[in-house]
Formats: sequence, C-alpha cells, structure tokens
Amino acid sequence: MIELKDSKDPLNIDNKYFKWYWEICERAKTRVLEDKTIYTERHHVYPKSIYGENNDMVVLTGREHFIVHHLLWWGYREEYGINDYRSIKMACAFTFMSTYSKDTTGRYKVKSSYEFQMVHQAKKEAKIGFHHSEETKLKLSLANKGKKQSEETIEKKRLSIKGLKRTEETKAKMRIAQSNMSDETKRKISEGKKNPSQETRYRIGNARRGCKLTEETKQKISNTIKQNMTDEKRAKISAAGKGRKRSPETQAKINLAVVGSKRSKETREKMSLAQKGKKHTEESKAKMSLIHKNITEETREKMRLAQYNRYKKAKEISELNKDNKTELNNIMENVDV
Repeated sequence: MIELKDSKDPLNIDNKYFKWYWEICERAKTRVLEDKTIYTERHHVYPKSIYGENNDMVVLTGREHFIVHHLLWWGYREEYGINDYRSIKMACAFTFMSTYSKDTTGRYKVKSSYEFQMVHQAKKEAKIGFHHSEETKLKLSLANKGKKQSEETIEKKRLSIKGLKRTEETKAKMRIAQSNMSDETKRKISEGKKNPSQETRYRIGNARRGCKLTEETKQKISNTIKQNMTDEKRAKISAAGKGRKRSPETQAKINLAVVGSKRSKETREKMSLAQKGKKHTEESKAKMSLIHKNITEETREKMRLAQYNRYKKAKEISELNKDNKTELNNIMENVDV
C-alpha cells in the first residue's frame, strides 16, 4: 500500500484531521503494547469501504479506534462536504464505533455530551440519500403492526413537541413532500382517516376536549378553507355524502349530545349575521322542494312527534315557572314589611 500513501490520494491532502490521523496510525505501527489485557481492534489504515480490501492494517486501542474514525469523518467532511459518498461512508463507520456487542465489550464508551452530540450528528449524516427497499419497508411495517406505545411514551412525545413552532422553511418542505405523494400513499392515509379505531377516536376526543380556539386561529382556519375550497372539492364532498345514512347508534349519540343544549346569545347572533342577506338560488329551492316531496310518512311522523315533544316540554317549563311565581307571591304577602 506504499503507492497509495505516496500518491495524491484524498487521504494525503494537507488537512489537520488527516494529519492527526496519520500520526496515530504511524505510532501504532511501531508500538508494542506490554499490557496484554488492554482491549485492541485491528483497523484498516485505508478504509475498506472506500479503497476496497487491503492489508495495510494497524492495531489500535478502543479509544484510539474511536478517535481515528472521528478524524476520518471530519477530514472527508471538511474537504468534500457532507453529501459526498466518502463523507457518508465515514459517518456510518464512526456510528459503528459507538455500538457494542458481546465481542466488542471493551470498545470505548461515549462519555461526554460533546461525544454524544457527534455520534448523533454522524447518525443523521449517515442516512443522507439512503432509501429503504420495498422489501425492507414491508418487513418494518409487519414488525410494527399492532404495536402500541405506552401512555408514558405518548405523554413524553407530547411534552417534547409542546410549544414548538415550525419554521417557514419546514412548512415549505412539508408542502412539497405532500404534493409529491403517490396516489397509493394518499389512498392509504385517506382509508386510515375514514376508519379510525374506537380507541383512536376516544384519544382524539379527549385531547381536544375543553380546548378553545382563539379568534386568530379561527380566522386562520376559515381563510385556509376558503382558499382551498374549489368547486371541484365541493362536488367531491357532496358526492361522497350522497346516499349515506347514519346508523341508529350514531343518530342516538347525536340526539344525546344535543338534548338540553342551548345556543348562547352570541352564537345565535353570529348565525343570524351569517345568514343575513343570503338568498336561496332557484336550484337550491328546487332541491329543497324535491326533498320535501320525497319525505316518507315515517319521517313525517317522526318530525311531528319531535315537534309535539318540544311543545310539551316548553309547556311544562312554562307551568313550572308559573307555579313558582304564584308560590313566591304567596310568601311575599305573608311577610311584614
């Protein structure tokens, strides 16, 4: 391997990281370790992942091996940038220095916060340009299917992102990623949203319960819907809901949810203002007329019964208020003023 070392190879560039790298390797070639209990590993001076199989090797201690791979990664990174294939390979090799198995228990263990930070950064850079094969994706999917995270893990994740705000750059990246989604992925997401489990529905409901949106947030949501709601989308939503019937269970839930609820004065005023000046188009009038004509006798009977029950309840409340007023008058008459 002398010809490699004497050539104008990238590893011989006058770079401070490569200079330190060569100092450690040259010292190891002539050194004899007297203490045989010290953990050592064999290291390819010219990395095998870049130069291929070669016999230019030295024996390094666990700590030295960790340091030389750190130097190689930073050397290539400084010379060629993080996107170069050599930098990515060396980032990957450096991350392996922080992994342990039964045969590598004597390896140098990461101790300082700086070292932890470097390993974490190397792991990120080692994944640049990496894509899982379809076979691997399927294996990962099957391995994770049915797995449930503990409440503690969910809470930790929730707290870790609480209060975080996405930058404009991140939002732009997310928009691009969503626009480039395949039709199959969109279909899967759509199906997942349409049929969430009872547990998922319960969690979503609990997470939002008691939350009140600020006026600013409401306005943002309203503006976003107005901007994105095209005639084509309206037609799709209308077609999706056409002919769909609620199950008796769903109807019972809706009834229970609205029984006894009263709209606030503010809400009534908002609804009044929203409808003020609006006129039904001839098309809408024709649709409403057609709907009324096609109402079944069973539905009419239900409507009459519901109207009668509302009237009966209102009468009971009126009678109760009247009795209370009479009782109050009788008490006041017997009071000496």
